[in-house]
Amino acid sequence: MKQAFKEKTHSFQVKRENYKRLSDDAPVALFECDDEGNFTYINKKLSELSGFSKQKALSLNLLDLVFEKDRAKVASELAISLNEKENFKSEFRIYKADESRLRVYGYANLILDKKGNVNGFSGAFMEIFQQKKIDEITSSEHKLFEIIKESERKLAEAQNVANLGSWDWNIEKYHITWSDQLYRIFEMEPGTEISLDTYFEKIHPEDHDFVKNEIFKAKEQKRTFNFQHRILVDDVTKYLDCRGKVILNNDKEPITMLGTAQDITEEQKDKAHEMEEKLKTFDFQSTLFDLSKTSSLSLKKIYENTTETDAKQIDSERVGIWLFNKDRTAIVCYCLYNKNTNKHSFDLMVLKKDAPNYFKALEENRILIMNDAINDPATSELSEFYLKPLGISSMLDAPIRAQGELLGVLCHEHVGSKRQWTNEEQNFASSVADIVAISIQSYNRKIADKKLKLLNEKLELANEHKRQFISVISHDLRNPISSIISASSFLVDHFDELAVPDAQRMLQIINNASKETLKHFDELIRIAKMEKQESLFYPEKLLLAKDVKEDIKLVLQIAEQKKIKLINRIRKDVNIKADKIMLKSILQNLLTNAIKYSFEGGEIEIFSETLINMERITVKDKGLGMSEEKQHKLFAVTGSYSSKKGTVGEEGT
Repeated sequence: MKQAFKEKTHSFQVKRENYKRLSDDAPVALFECDDEGNFTYINKKLSELSGFSKQKALSLNLLDLVFEKDRAKVASELAISLNEKENFKSEFRIYKADESRLRVYGYANLILDKKGNVNGFSGAFMEIFQQKKIDEITSSEHKLFEIIKESERKLAEAQNVANLGSWDWNIEKYHITWSDQLYRIFEMEPGTEISLDTYFEKIHPEDHDFVKNEIFKAKEQKRTFNFQHRILVDDVTKYLDCRGKVILNNDKEPITMLGTAQDITEEQKDKAHEMEEKLKTFDFQSTLFDLSKTSSLSLKKIYENTTETDAKQIDSERVGIWLFNKDRTAIVCYCLYNKNTNKHSFDLMVLKKDAPNYFKALEENRILIMNDAINDPATSELSEFYLKPLGISSMLDAPIRAQGELLGVLCHEHVGSKRQWTNEEQNFASSVADIVAISIQSYNRKIADKKLKLLNEKLELANEHKRQFISVISHDLRNPISSIISASSFLVDHFDELAVPDAQRMLQIINNASKETLKHFDELIRIAKMEKQESLFYPEKLLLAKDVKEDIKLVLQIAEQKKIKLINRIRKDVNIKADKIMLKSILQNLLTNAIKYSFEGGEIEIFSETLINMERITVKDKGLGMSEEKQHKLFAVTGSYSSKKGTVGEEGT
């Protein structure tokens, strides 16, 4: 047994020495280092590449070679490789002995003991701009081809690290040879008999004709080639980067093709993922732009369109807009879209007292990310009465704010297994919440503008009515003042001739007219109170015949001067509800105008007619009358018009 162990040990040492010898001659810079990064082995190529002697290089740490500005990055990546027990792969710059710098790809595999503990790294440096050995081959150097084939076998470890396989195709014998790493890329056992057709069979159907055409075209045109294509390995798609060159004989005829194939599947996946994220970001931006153009819709339609579009874009089962009630004791759902049922629901409510932590979180955060909503401190209070019954596992909530005020929240609810919300989704949700806030502000502004416009129209109309009414009252003041002037003038001119009863009657007219004037002044004061938003109209129950009789007394003296008879035909039992002063103003206006435009010795009748819910009062005379055109103008709210003189030359007003 001891003898067998010795033989096994000797065999291992021989293989180890052979590996070292092959590694030393390899055209790739190879190294080994311990778990702290101290070099324990370097080959001749690494010594040549760095310019350091082998002895000097072995005294260095891997990070000593790394350019100072790249050192922190490489150190971090090495630490991650050690902690995660993953292979190391990076691009960085290294110092050369002459202090110049060289950009390289660094690859390394972990060296593990039997227990799986990391003992160090085994890897390679490859100069980024270094041409492949196969590109250095010329048609006149066919003999070198055999040497390169031998060197490529020595590069097996480096190829494994770089996930790079090589191949050669003997065109004359129609025989193809693969490196072990290329077999691994195709997930085949190294040494398995293969042919060119084996390779073509593995190519993705959509790339098959393209690849075949490129290879044979390169052969015919005696040129290098470089292309990427897909292969199918057990129905799994892989991406390869292929490079190669045609070797010619002395007669300039192709005899061999050499090439490499590197597995770039992970790189392609990264690019595809990056492109997918870019497209998703573009979709988000396009959606936000479309949502920002919905301001012409009603607020309800904006809510429905926003929640539905948001749910479909972010792929969330439920999206709702919740706004605070007036006293801010609860948030009310103004619209909740369910993607599974394609329906909107409304009027749900969450009270602040039932979820104080959630309401506090809304106040304090720009965005609330609850990947585990059931156990998250912000939303755990909602678990029993809201989350669990609806099967909600994750939430993404964006507070809706306008001018610093929290209006509510745009809530995304994920049903099923827990969900990790991406940064793009978080930014999208915040932007949609901002659009909702702008829509609310815009809607409120429109409502306020409409109310203001309506108020201004009412105010303008009220001012016009006020102006018209003041004009009427001012006009009405002329009647009692005219009575005072007329009676007082008669007294002055005929005082010595008048009997006491006649003088008393004139004084009574003056007294009544003075009181009436005072009432009109009181009415003007009452109208002025309109500035304080007080009403101009004070209806009360009146006995119509009595009020008409009082109004007749005020204009009786003017009527007597023209010998006009005033006849009150109003029934004594007629009761109406009206503003006493306004009614008096209207009747006096009608009576004075009737007197003014009646001929001497004429009659004026006042009578009424009971209609449905109203009493129609008529003042009838046989005077000059008025055209229909003037009648229309007379009752217009705006505008002012002058009248013609009375039948004995009285001035119009």
